[in-house]
Amino acid sequence: MGVAMYRERQGRAEDFLRRHRLGLMTVLFTDLVGSTELKRRLGDRGAVSLIQRHHGSLRELLARFGEAEEIDTAGDSLFLVFSKPSDAVRFALVSQSTLRTLAVETGFELKDRIGIHVGEVFIHEGDEAVKPKDLFGIQVDTCARVTALAQGDQILLTRFAFDNARQVLVGQNLEGATAVRWLRHGLYELKGVEEPLEICEVGEEGKAVLKAPPDSEKAKRHAEEQLKRAGWRAIAGQIIPRSDWRLAARLGEGGFGEVWKAQHRNSGEVAAFKFSFREDGRFSLEQAWKAYRTVVGDGEGAGMVEIYEAQLEEQPYWLRMEYAAGGDLAAWCALRGGPRRLPLGQRVEILTQLAKGLEQAHRRGVTHKDLKPSNVLLLGDGELRVKLTDFGAWLHKQVNATQSPRTSSLMGSPLYFSPEQAWGETELGPPSDIYALGAILYEMLTGRPPFVRASFSEILDAHRYEDPRLPTHEAAEVPDALQRICLKAMEKRPQDRYASARDLAEDLDRFARGERITVRPSQYDNLIASRVRRHVEELTCWHSDQLLTDGEFARLAGAYSRFDRAGLEAVMETRRLHAWLLLLLVGGWLVLDGCSLWLRTRWPVLSIWHKISIGWLPVLMTNSLWALFWRCGSYRAAHIMMLLGAVSFPFGVGVSIQALHWLEHDWGSPYFAWDSLHNEQELTALLLGMLWTGMLGWRTRTLSISALGAVFGVAAYALILDVGDLSKLATDHLATLALRTVPLALSALLLGTGLARLRNRGRQAVPWFGVALVLLVAIPAVVAWQSPAEWFKDRQTGRTLILEEAIPALQGLLVALCAFIYLPAGLVLRRRYLVSARLAYQTLLCLAPLALLGGTAMMAFHWLEEWPSPLLFGKPISPPDLFLGFLSILCILAAATVQIRLYAFVGLSFLTLAEWHIGWRYFEARNTAWAISLLICGTMITAVLSVVELARRRRQAQEDMDDVAERLRAAPSAVRPDKES
Repeated sequence: MGVAMYRERQGRAEDFLRRHRLGLMTVLFTDLVGSTELKRRLGDRGAVSLIQRHHGSLRELLARFGEAEEIDTAGDSLFLVFSKPSDAVRFALVSQSTLRTLAVETGFELKDRIGIHVGEVFIHEGDEAVKPKDLFGIQVDTCARVTALAQGDQILLTRFAFDNARQVLVGQNLEGATAVRWLRHGLYELKGVEEPLEICEVGEEGKAVLKAPPDSEKAKRHAEEQLKRAGWRAIAGQIIPRSDWRLAARLGEGGFGEVWKAQHRNSGEVAAFKFSFREDGRFSLEQAWKAYRTVVGDGEGAGMVEIYEAQLEEQPYWLRMEYAAGGDLAAWCALRGGPRRLPLGQRVEILTQLAKGLEQAHRRGVTHKDLKPSNVLLLGDGELRVKLTDFGAWLHKQVNATQSPRTSSLMGSPLYFSPEQAWGETELGPPSDIYALGAILYEMLTGRPPFVRASFSEILDAHRYEDPRLPTHEAAEVPDALQRICLKAMEKRPQDRYASARDLAEDLDRFARGERITVRPSQYDNLIASRVRRHVEELTCWHSDQLLTDGEFARLAGAYSRFDRAGLEAVMETRRLHAWLLLLLVGGWLVLDGCSLWLRTRWPVLSIWHKISIGWLPVLMTNSLWALFWRCGSYRAAHIMMLLGAVSFPFGVGVSIQALHWLEHDWGSPYFAWDSLHNEQELTALLLGMLWTGMLGWRTRTLSISALGAVFGVAAYALILDVGDLSKLATDHLATLALRTVPLALSALLLGTGLARLRNRGRQAVPWFGVALVLLVAIPAVVAWQSPAEWFKDRQTGRTLILEEAIPALQGLLVALCAFIYLPAGLVLRRRYLVSARLAYQTLLCLAPLALLGGTAMMAFHWLEEWPSPLLFGKPISPPDLFLGFLSILCILAAATVQIRLYAFVGLSFLTLAEWHIGWRYFEARNTAWAISLLICGTMITAVLSVVELARRRRQAQEDMDDVAERLRAAPSAVRPDKES
């Protein structure tokens, strides 16, 4: 019996613990004022109907807050809980606005009073069918007392809820409230609460009460004679304890304490005092004092508000600081109609001074971590001078062990958080301040912070994941150069921002002087790509909902993919292949061909360093022009030079390796031997070329570089196959040779799949998919053409076991199977990775010029000598030689017509073949005239086009800077704040 009773008692205890727990909650009470009078006028039924209508609208509003609950309803009152004070305040403001609308509609005076308090409450999890949850405890009673203190149309809340909600909501556009005021009414003694509580108010300007509640039986103001028990508090006219300074006026307040203006009793000197009345506030003041001494040292802190003296021994704790008569930047701009009303030059000067002040702090190892307009003060001494305050003394070389990582990292203002600060990182360095400075610049240019959202968590997510709207979309008058500076400072990755605050200040100085700004933020690269991705996602949804057919979806997705140019600016800017770009490409290619022919004809007589110099000439020329075009902003030409540099890099490496006699070894028995060049040297040059193109492709995300890497990969695999004796395979066993390329096809398919799965790299997968598809067609075709007769042959007699007439049918069947491999593969790629269906027919179209030019080249070797033709250097010119180069140029120009880049490179490849054949056929073995002619021609084409393009860019940049300078000169003179008497 005793055991049973014990188990029953233990079960009841466990059930009690399961249903009851302690938790920190934001409690809210609403109470309809004048409900008794309402019942007298409308009767019970009419009044209850109106109250229920009001409660219904409140419940609809409550449903919008995911972590809020209704605990109880008592007559005309509601008892609600929220997880965040900011949600409770937002609910209260909207509910009062809704009630005012209801009052206008019904013609009855309806007013609600609301109390909000944060505290630890006892939570009872009840029966779902009866009452799922209830709250108990002294904190619930405290919230009820706060509600009772309020009047109609008044929202009262205690200090902790007030501070937390204001920090989150200040600066946001709140629904139902046009202008919100935040007030502190001082300490009140509430009946049943031991310690006095500070009562605060939030409400809409011109509609809410916004005045201190009167005393009542249940609550009254804290008596002045009892202030000593709560500690010293600042009051105008008081003398600060243990000093000769008299308080004049309160300048501001926050969670740390208060800032006051004070005057010396004897000298009349004016200073600002920053007080903290709490013990935990002493740490912030002490850290601010240490930060100031660290930055300033023995000199003067040009960019920081000076701190003259600190009293940190006993309460009240304070810092005596430099007085800034102009106030903080936010208030200063508001007095002048907002940041956009200020002259542009004035705004640039403010940010330049801030950046220089930050650089001084960063050099001494101090990071601000809470940059915002209210922490930027203007001295108001007749000149536009700004200084930083409230560093909070977070030294980024030290970590405060007394704070939790989450607490220390999320201190500050979320509107200006850096992404790493929003992620909760603890050790924040100078890049975090640079981001915040970019956010301030954004607000100075557009009049609003970069991310304004409904909640604290949404603001953090925006800093983490979203790009801000372009400043020019918010304010069309913003110059592009300033937009670049702003967005560069606000890069998501710290390493992509300005390297230091000094670099940011220098760019702002350059803009003020009318010089060119060369930085380019990554948001420019991602802007089109992100919008295209969003549209493609919508298309995918429409397709899954059967609003689009498969064909319509494929056409639209393919059209969008042609505009997806994430990565290098050249790709994004080059919507079409223009003739001058193709001519620039031909010029650079001729330089490469000329150098290769020169080395081919004069290799035995050239010295080692002559060989290396000629081999690296196209590499140095193309890469130098790449850097030059990039610097001046000609990204299309830079893209062309980058491609030529990537092509010429393995050429220069191979020439150097051969000239220095390195790696002079052949693996196996190569079939395609070329004079003294060994396959080990060739393979090394190709592998280094693949590494170079891989690095370029990873950093630039361009399709062309990926295609070049695929070409190098195919060539390297061919060299690996050439290790064996391919002479027999190439003549008698083509099927075996084809099957040996299966690993290459599978590797290309796997690499393409991997790139397609990576974000922003889907286009780079197209060349690898193309290689895989061509091989998947070629391998079965070769196997089908050569092997069926061998498959059914008796090895002893040599006779075929099937009818010879059946072999062509079997070959045709196998070739048809090739098409069934090719087409489904193309469909899978199109549906799975949105690879354009044009890949299939573009590849087939490119076979046409290949076949034409290849056939013409082969004909040149077998053309009848007696065919009448003109002479060149005493030798008759065969018609194929006459037209091969011309047809190559036509193929290159066709690339501009049909917009297929592969045509251009097919034409360039066969242009090289034509040049080499002409040099071999019509010039002496050691004659370099043809090679030098090509080199001079290519150099002249490249030089002329480069000079014209650079001059055009320089002229365009000068016109842009002239416009900016004219705008700055036309701007009104800076408005100087008056000195405070």
